[in-house]
Amino acid sequence: GMPSPSLPFFWVAILLLGMPVRSLLSKVQGWHLATEATEASLTAIELQLGHKLSRTFGVAGVCQYGYPQAALVAMRPDKVEGSLVRLTCPHLCQFVDDWEGEGAVETQSKKLAENDEWRASLAEVNRRHASTRRTLASEETIACTESKLGEAQCESILNSGIAGLSPSRTADVKCVHAHIADELLSGSNDLGKAFLGELAERRGCDPSGSTFCHEHCSGAGPWSYVPVKNKQKLWTTKHRRRILKERHLGNPDDQVESELSAAGPGPTALRTRRSSSSSSSPT
Repeated sequence: GMPSPSLPFFWVAILLLGMPVRSLLSKVQGWHLATEATEASLTAIELQLGHKLSRTFGVAGVCQYGYPQAALVAMRPDKVEGSLVRLTCPHLCQFVDDWEGEGAVETQSKKLAENDEWRASLAEVNRRHASTRRTLASEETIACTESKLGEAQCESILNSGIAGLSPSRTADVKCVHAHIADELLSGSNDLGKAFLGELAERRGCDPSGSTFCHEHCSGAGPWSYVPVKNKQKLWTTKHRRRILKERHLGNPDDQVESELSAAGPGPTALRTRRSSSSSSSPT
C-alpha cells in the first residue's frame, strides 16, 4: 500500500540519507571554487579517507593527478553540525598534521590576534559558514537537534563559524586543515592562503602533489598516509581501548591509558613508504 503521508522523522531521515545531495551546491553562496561532486570524485575521496563521505556535495583543489583535495559536506538530516569542510588530500594532510604537531594552531593564533586583515577575513569566513549551515539545515533537522541539545545549543551551532568556531573567538585558528580546505573551496580565506604559502615556502610541500602521493588516491599503493584526525584512527584507538580494558578488568583506567600511550598510534596510523630511504615529508 501507499506509505503514510506523515512518516515518523526517523524514516524521513533514512529517506533523506539516501537522496542525492550534489544539487545543494547551487543553493549555497560563496563557495566560488567548488564544483559538484561526481561519482569519480566520491570514489577518490573514499580511497583518500578509508571510508565514504556520502554527504559530499562539492569538491575543489584538484591536484596535478586530477584528484579532489577538499570536500564540502552536508549535515546529517537529524543533527545540525559545526563542520562543513574536510581536507581530504593525504599529501596535504600529512604536512598539516606534522605542522600542527609542532604547535601551528597556537603560533598562528598568536599571529591572528595581531593581524587585522586576518581577523576581518575570519569574520567573513565565519559568516559564510553560518549562512551555509542555515541554508542546509531543514526545519526537521533543527527540530531534531533542539530536542536533543536544547534550543540554545542548536542556535549556537547554527551561528558558529568554520569548524564550529564561536564567532566571539576572534583570535583562534582552531584547525589548520579546515582553513586550507575552506580556501581551496572558496578562494576567499586569507588564513588558508597564508597556510598554503607556509607549506610551500617553508615546509617543502608542493600543494599540487608529490611524485608519488597519487598512489594513495588511486589505491595502487604502496605509498599511503592516514591522517591523524581520520575516523579510522579514532575507531582503532577506541577498539584497542576496549580490548585493553577487558585485559585489565578491575584495574584503574590510568593503567589502560599508560599502556595505550606506550603502544603508540596503532597500525592504521602508520605511514607506508616506497623504501626506508623515503622522506617523511615527500616533495
